[in-house]
Amino acid sequence: MLPALFGTVLFLAVVAATITRPRGIPEWASAVAGAVIAIGFGLVGAAEAARAVAADWNVFAFFVGMTGLAAVAERSGFFVRAAVLAEQLAAGSGLRLLMAVIGLGVAISAFLSNDATALILTPVVYGLVVTLGIDALPYVLACTFIADAASLILPVSNPVNLLVLDGLRLPLPHYLRSIEPAALAAAGLTGAALVWRFRHDVPRRLPSGSADPGGARVPRVWAGLAIVAAAFLVGGLLGAPLGVVACAGFVLLLALEATAAGRLYPRPLEGVSWPILGYVGGMVVLVTALERLGVVGRVVGSVLTWASGSPALAGIAASLVAAAGSNLVNNVPMTLVMVSGINGAHLAGSVREAAAYGTIIGADLGPNLTTVGSLATVLWLLILRERGLEVRPIDYLRVGLLTTPPILIVSTLLMVALLR
Repeated sequence: MLPALFGTVLFLAVVAATITRPRGIPEWASAVAGAVIAIGFGLVGAAEAARAVAADWNVFAFFVGMTGLAAVAERSGFFVRAAVLAEQLAAGSGLRLLMAVIGLGVAISAFLSNDATALILTPVVYGLVVTLGIDALPYVLACTFIADAASLILPVSNPVNLLVLDGLRLPLPHYLRSIEPAALAAAGLTGAALVWRFRHDVPRRLPSGSADPGGARVPRVWAGLAIVAAAFLVGGLLGAPLGVVACAGFVLLLALEATAAGRLYPRPLEGVSWPILGYVGGMVVLVTALERLGVVGRVVGSVLTWASGSPALAGIAASLVAAAGSNLVNNVPMTLVMVSGINGAHLAGSVREAAAYGTIIGADLGPNLTTVGSLATVLWLLILRERGLEVRPIDYLRVGLLTTPPILIVSTLLMVALLR
């Protein structure tokens, strides 16, 4: 009993530290420190922890490849050019600019992940609207809300999707069949809700003149992004590890960048988010410890076991639990807990798939309720603070209450209705 209590307190303390970052301690340091403490106090063996981390090699490769891809795309001017294109498509209308930003967020989230939209597109859009001299808040809020809403579209759209698919060994065709209608509905409904919510907050007419911030443009890298997007879809359908596809795509973009510049970029790996590997690895070890101590089975497994008699009930229960948990402890650790709980509950067939897809919907859409639900949103807040824009939690919550509960419910019900 005492080890289980200690393990639970340790897990919650690490989650709290990753969200609040006391004394500026980075997220990865808190997670790694928690993992070391768990191993040191015998909550999980070192060999078992190493096996748990190694089992997720595809997820780690995905993080390396995707963050590298996004870094090369940023250097090539892709995000800047995309934001300028959105301004041009707006044709002088503040509302059309908002709609263009939302559409851009859907496309980038679908093929380059929600992190790319929230962390790379956001500062570009912020710079664009500040240059135009208009209120930035509606546009940057649109970036983060549509990033999570569109992160259901493909497995590569959100790292937590891959955590579930990899952890439960689910094939891409099943994902597309069961999730895609719900994903498109979530993105469309969220976009419509954002336009309705901010229809009076954006200017009717934009100031005249181009807000093009310039920057290097490497069209061959942009063409490479299209190739990588196609490779993700084909690779997923063929059952290829998406982490390998992401890393191969990263190498391709580096090669295209080098051919354009006549030399390899001096620091080709600098854009890779190495700290996220430490964060996810540390959380994997902590969740493994909780699983070994029986905490996950008691907390999550009992709910899923209760709902195991019906695929629809299992899907709804998993979605609600994942959404609620994501807003309390962040969606990455909550996803790991849910995967462990599904495995521990020994669910089978359509019930197992329903719980898995419900977890994805809850972990993707649920974080849109608060600013602590997603690590990407926490970092989004920090990026805006560095630029002098403070987004109050109450402002975020107002938009979250409008979009998250109804769209979460609609998407979940649509998913369970399509299960076969």
